[in-house]
Amino acid sequence: MMVNSPLSRTKSSRMFESGRRPMTATAALSKDVSDPNDIRGRYSVSRRKSDRESSIVPLPFFRESKLPAFLEHDRKVLLFNAYYEEEVFQSALEVNRVHTCEIYFYVEDGTIEIIQSKQENSGIPQGVFLRRSRVAKPGQTLESSWGKPEYYEIDDLKIGNIIEIYSRKFHIVNCNESSKKYAMEHHGWTESEVVPLPFPKDCFAIENKEKMCRESGVPGVNRNRKMHDLKQVMESMLGKQTSTTDRGMFLECGQDSLCFCVIWDDRERLYGDIQYFKLFYYLADDTIEIFPVQKKNNGRDKFQKLLKRDKLPKPQTTTENSPEFVSWKDLTIGGTVNVFGRPMLIASCDHFTRKYLQSKGIGLGENMPLEPEEAKLAFERQIPPYNGFGSEEDSLRSCTGGINPPPPKKDLAKMREKSGVILRFNAHLISDKVTIIFGTKPLTSSESLLTFLNSCIY
Repeated sequence: MMVNSPLSRTKSSRMFESGRRPMTATAALSKDVSDPNDIRGRYSVSRRKSDRESSIVPLPFFRESKLPAFLEHDRKVLLFNAYYEEEVFQSALEVNRVHTCEIYFYVEDGTIEIIQSKQENSGIPQGVFLRRSRVAKPGQTLESSWGKPEYYEIDDLKIGNIIEIYSRKFHIVNCNESSKKYAMEHHGWTESEVVPLPFPKDCFAIENKEKMCRESGVPGVNRNRKMHDLKQVMESMLGKQTSTTDRGMFLECGQDSLCFCVIWDDRERLYGDIQYFKLFYYLADDTIEIFPVQKKNNGRDKFQKLLKRDKLPKPQTTTENSPEFVSWKDLTIGGTVNVFGRPMLIASCDHFTRKYLQSKGIGLGENMPLEPEEAKLAFERQIPPYNGFGSEEDSLRSCTGGINPPPPKKDLAKMREKSGVILRFNAHLISDKVTIIFGTKPLTSSESLLTFLNSCIY
């Protein structure tokens, strides 16, 4: 069988015109061979002559010899779809992760290439998992590898088989049509061996894909975001046809809302207390929004909302088919509204709310006090009896003040006014006795003063 060279006709004709001959065979041999085992004449003179006349540069093979693998199976690649599972530790969202791969088997030399399918925002470096190379089967010892190691072949890649490559177990689930046809014609695979299998369900990957579709704004995907009513009005003014359902309340009420002050008394529960909130009821779409009322040093973290703007269902009559929601007719002073298991008492409302409900024929009572009146304990100070130490004033001072009393306050105005004013007085002793204390012995006037002075000198 003659195989044409990849060289073009123009290039081959130029080679013969210039006198050069292809260096693909020995030109000294002149006999053509009929036996493939005879290696004396691979390229005879008669064949070279016919090739020069036809301007063909053939390869020096026997007519009936088998082509080499790199020519017989040139550019023949089998594609298999597979996956492997990887455990995920320290994660509350997923237990194991499924990695989908494509296994390419090159028939000409038996090499394998594995490419992992890339997923958007997976956080994992994906792409080429295994470069093109021959993969040996696991479990071979060093002594067996000295002989002839066993490599993975086509029959090892049947659908449903599990192959282990570098400590990862790949589950083969499918292959393309050309791979099925080649395996059934040349390797005798049956129809049951090429039936595709489904990939395992990866809940985390499905949720992540839906999230990215919502974030990227793919058309037809529910992003769970409500378009603002004013935006719909502006688009309709620009010519966009929109539905007029529930548009009358928006045009009538706009952004008007009813404001109520509600109280959640949770003191029956352990460590529970009283909390205060503001409830806003939007008349345009019958939605409710609840904000907490923060107080100083209440010991609670500041959070923005208790309930975001949405319709509040009634817990008693809520069903899947026809749910009922809280209306403005259910909000009265002294009444209770249940906010997802939290009974809240409506205590007061603002002037606009009272005026609006009166226009609808609903009378409201007086506003209730927000903070409940608590009985104040009367403290009466009891002074203990005199204990006998010091004077009675000192003992009383220890009960009314501290042990170390503060210094008396200075009158700065009086100090500025009386600064430099000194009062002088003249006085004389009324008693005619002179007493001089020397040490611990008093000396009277009857004793000699001279004796006292002499004792001081000596």
